[in-house]
Amino acid sequence: MTYVNPTSSSPAVGQERTEERTPSPPEGMERDRGRGLLYLLPLVLLALTAWTPRAQADSQPLKQQLEDAVQAALPWKGATVEVGKIRVVGKMPAGDYRLELDERRLRRRVRARLVSSESARGAWVQAPVTIEVPVLVADADIDADAAVGSMVRVEPKTLDGLPHGFVTDTGELDHKIARRRIKAGQVITASLLEEPVAVERNQIVTILVRRGAVKITDRGVALQSGKRGDTVRVRSASSNAVVNAIARSNALVEVP
Repeated sequence: MTYVNPTSSSPAVGQERTEERTPSPPEGMERDRGRGLLYLLPLVLLALTAWTPRAQADSQPLKQQLEDAVQAALPWKGATVEVGKIRVVGKMPAGDYRLELDERRLRRRVRARLVSSESARGAWVQAPVTIEVPVLVADADIDADAAVGSMVRVEPKTLDGLPHGFVTDTGELDHKIARRRIKAGQVITASLLEEPVAVERNQIVTILVRRGAVKITDRGVALQSGKRGDTVRVRSASSNAVVNAIARSNALVEVP
């Protein structure tokens, strides 16, 4: 006895199973499609080769050129330069080019023009830049009117955060005193410094006169107070004459 499952999808006796199939494209069309893909593949590979490796190859030398140009434009010895990701506006020159740096923007960003003999338009490049400058900072608290020269150290600081008039050369501290109290670690600026008073009013001073190889000295009294380099009036003790003299150092004035 044969058992027949009523839910079976098997065909009834005497019927043939038919399957629906997607018609295959003609053989010639399949060949044409394959040829088209083969023709496109070299073009895609060529585009990738021309774009990606060129960008990678050009970025490093251009970065070094920008850093060298910024370094040469900086007035501070020992400054370091680090250029970030470069953005090119326009078409990169295909051959040799000249880099013209825009020196007006050198705190946060660097901008330069690439000029080529083959193209009058050229291209612009810009990138973030970090510049560190070795500046003088207070090694300890410095009281007002105290000499500054022996109480500083050199410390690299980012240019973008430095105050106006920062000092990098210890020679600028010669004969200088603190105008007001300076805190330890504070960047030394020109506004924090001043010349000490070289001559006080009513102070006994030495008057120096130079005439060629001859030097003449006299004693006198300062009628004015003045810092080094200031012109003050002094009275000669020997002649009682009042002359203008330049304050040179403590208790020394020179008649020009």
